[in-house]
Amino acid sequence: MQKNYLRLFTLSRFIPAHLLGWVFAVLLTSTVSYAQDDATNPTSSGPEADEEIVVSGIRASFLSAQQQKRNADNIIDAITLEDIGKYTDQNLAETLQRVPGVQISFNDSGEGDFISIRGLGPAFNHITSNGRTALGSANITNGMRAFSMDNVLPELSAGARVAKSPTADMDEGGIGGNIDITTARPLTFKKGRMRDGFFFAASLDEVYNAETERADPRVSGLVNWQASDSFGMLLGLGFSDRTTISQIARLVQTDKDDSVGGIDNVLRPGTTAQYQMNDGDVKKYGIGFTAQYRPSDELDIILDIGRNQQITQRQQNNIQFGSNNKNSNQVDNEAAVVLETPNFPDIGGILIAGRIDEGTNIAGGSSRGGGNATRTKFDRVDQMIGLHTQWQPDMGSWIFDFDLSHAESEFSRLNRIITLNYTDIPDGYTWRTDVEGVPLFNFVPNSKTGQPYVPKEGNVTLNRLGFNIGNVQREEDAFQFDLDFELNWGEDVFTISTLEAGIKLRELSTEQIWNTSYRAKNAQRNTALSENGINSADVPPLSTYIRDIPLPSGGFLSEIGAIPPTERDWFALNNKAVFDYWWPILSNSSVAPPEGYFDLTPAEGNTRRFFDGKEDITALYVKANFEGMFGTIGYRGNFGIRQVNTDVVGKGFRILPDSVSTEDDTLKTETGKYDDLLPSFNIAFELMDELQVRFAASEVMTRPDINRISGPTRVNENTKTSIVTVDLINPDLEPFRATQYEAIAEWYPGEEGMSFALGYFVKDIETFPTIVTSEHDRFTVDGFELVAADFGTGYVIQVNDPQNVEDGAEITGAEFSTHIPFNAFTEIPILRGFGFKGSYTRLFDNDSEETDLITGKKLPLPGASENNYSITLYYDEGDFSWRTSYTYRGRNLNAASSFGGSLYDEENESLSTNFNYDFTENFSMRFQLNNMLEEPRRQTFAEGLFPYSYSQSGRSYTLGVRYSY
Repeated sequence: MQKNYLRLFTLSRFIPAHLLGWVFAVLLTSTVSYAQDDATNPTSSGPEADEEIVVSGIRASFLSAQQQKRNADNIIDAITLEDIGKYTDQNLAETLQRVPGVQISFNDSGEGDFISIRGLGPAFNHITSNGRTALGSANITNGMRAFSMDNVLPELSAGARVAKSPTADMDEGGIGGNIDITTARPLTFKKGRMRDGFFFAASLDEVYNAETERADPRVSGLVNWQASDSFGMLLGLGFSDRTTISQIARLVQTDKDDSVGGIDNVLRPGTTAQYQMNDGDVKKYGIGFTAQYRPSDELDIILDIGRNQQITQRQQNNIQFGSNNKNSNQVDNEAAVVLETPNFPDIGGILIAGRIDEGTNIAGGSSRGGGNATRTKFDRVDQMIGLHTQWQPDMGSWIFDFDLSHAESEFSRLNRIITLNYTDIPDGYTWRTDVEGVPLFNFVPNSKTGQPYVPKEGNVTLNRLGFNIGNVQREEDAFQFDLDFELNWGEDVFTISTLEAGIKLRELSTEQIWNTSYRAKNAQRNTALSENGINSADVPPLSTYIRDIPLPSGGFLSEIGAIPPTERDWFALNNKAVFDYWWPILSNSSVAPPEGYFDLTPAEGNTRRFFDGKEDITALYVKANFEGMFGTIGYRGNFGIRQVNTDVVGKGFRILPDSVSTEDDTLKTETGKYDDLLPSFNIAFELMDELQVRFAASEVMTRPDINRISGPTRVNENTKTSIVTVDLINPDLEPFRATQYEAIAEWYPGEEGMSFALGYFVKDIETFPTIVTSEHDRFTVDGFELVAADFGTGYVIQVNDPQNVEDGAEITGAEFSTHIPFNAFTEIPILRGFGFKGSYTRLFDNDSEETDLITGKKLPLPGASENNYSITLYYDEGDFSWRTSYTYRGRNLNAASSFGGSLYDEENESLSTNFNYDFTENFSMRFQLNNMLEEPRRQTFAEGLFPYSYSQSGRSYTLGVRYSY
């Protein structure tokens, strides 16, 4: 023990004193780390198929994942315990980004969330946990099919498999791919890690963020108890509390001026732009429980219960730059710098720098400044319970599998909104984009005094106070029955080894409620004061509620000069304090929100974003596994077919303007159905012991967004544009359907885990549900005939109808991956522990039938990056291990239509490093650096030429200890 303390002392030169003191305290109190044995039970490669692999280091984890990939009949990639447990990422998404062909996006807090596979966005993936559908209502405004993995604690996972070619027994829904998250099993722990049938592990980390200058805790633990050879229980717990600061510069919308500097239709900022500083915290809680009963080799019963919760709270501190009017030649031609865009049919140029105003002074009030102090709480809960039974009578040829599960996901959002007005209004603002793609703004000096505009508290009044309340609830009940029969029919040339058949019944429901209308303006607040007997003169001044903005110690807002955050004169309110004063007054008055507003029922005037969709899904499949020999070449594979029937019930309100009908909003119900026959074929040829070639072909599908098959039918009249817009739903909308092919060669030279793989894939999306827009003079909606001329001269009816479009898109690409452990070719001691792992994915074709709203060019599929690669260097020898990982993702389409254009996420780089030292067999310490590049998230229009937003989070350092017993 004295030797271990001396080793700690030598680290004191590199570790901050408060962290080192914390380590000693932890050491003395024995509240230490997390270590877990391999619970994925991976299979081995080659002839020793039953060899037991113990994952105990970086190289071993790569080898375990490699063996799963090598032995699978279909095309997969895998990650195992070392990747997830020992070197803990913030969430499972950040672990999966090192898998070939997998790319992730990052949220404004700098944390990975959504996953794309081979150029197809998150809505095209099907995510399961132990084979059961994982629901995740991650965002009210995004497609409900997408699953955000920022709520999956990696400490509670045992591994994950990414299937890129399906088999008939796998759930349908993933054109991009299928990801199955696995959890540990109590009876699969290695006996060498157990003491009298008991295993305990725990970890304690301190995570320090360079910009928040806060150290936050992260704790996890695992207890496994094998009461006997036939019964065991496992309990895993995880908790983290992370302080966050995000720095954001962005437009609220774009616009086009008639002419700037003699160039027509110049793309420029719209009515509002802003700087935003978000500060808050993210708390995550996770629990997983598994009980396993195996009374004999014939019967195995497993109960899984899991629950993950993520609570995010943050306050937005905004300062806004804008003008009151649109489309009115607001750009000062003399100061404008315009990039001409002759190749873009819909715009003539892009404003690179300029002054945005209307040529009037402050007294004219034509330009404005403002801000807000909105506080938001997001609460997401994902939970699942599943019971699985496997029965093999007399250990014979028949295997019966039964699985019953219930999954829930709820996402709630509460915005407490405060908006501010600046009474001393500036003339306008300047705009430029010449600093690393950051949209930069600054107020124009006072035209009368020449003094800079400073948003001090004396210039600010309270504008609006109100709420946005949203809730998404998803539930699925599922039953699955599978039957395997060992057939062994045929000769050596071709043998069907097993036949499989099964049925799966799923009832999936999704409901969204989004109440947004309540805003208490000055008149409403005065009414509430009067009804509560309060004199307006007694209302505390805004200065009572001022809060200091937590400006970060680093980041672009503190590095760019001549903007208000640098001068620390950014006015901000304490949202909680303001609401603590006003809400008792407003709620006890006639101007309180309508009944049902907070009960998450469709309150009056808030039915436009309510939908309730239900899907009853019946799937039947048959599958045959085969093997054989072509001379000296062995092969194996499977073929099968999956029949899927989907019945849809969609609910929503019919919403008509008073000029058409004075009836209240009416809840309507519509039904639809579609059927799919999905064949699949996978084969692997073992050309020699070290080389195999795979081929795969399949029909696949992804279901359409819930809010296109259920929700409101809306008719909106716009008197400014003379357009009557009709938004329809379509319960008969069919899914995305694609035919996909793939070929891949895998080479495994030697016995040390070296590997090389090169593949080519094609995904031909033949059916593409999208919104088709058409114009009419007359159109009938639910029995009401709309006549354009009745609304006024020059009116037109524009109908947005979800329909199926043929020949939607095609993706082709190549994928390369390798693992090179240095001990495969050197005996030099200092080099033997090193290794390299890398992957590269390149898309050749990636075009859809949709066009860019700004450039007029064809759009790629959302989430598709042309170039993606990952590089990992590691050292693993003796008690010390180290790993550094770098990932790159190229530009990809975020949304086909957003804020007036087609929005792109720009290229993103990620670099992290991890160090681990085992002091004893049971005690170790780790040090991690994440987001080492402090890479910002950049979003743009016009293929990267026009910035929309720029956000940045800080670098983080993690120091942790782990202990196992």
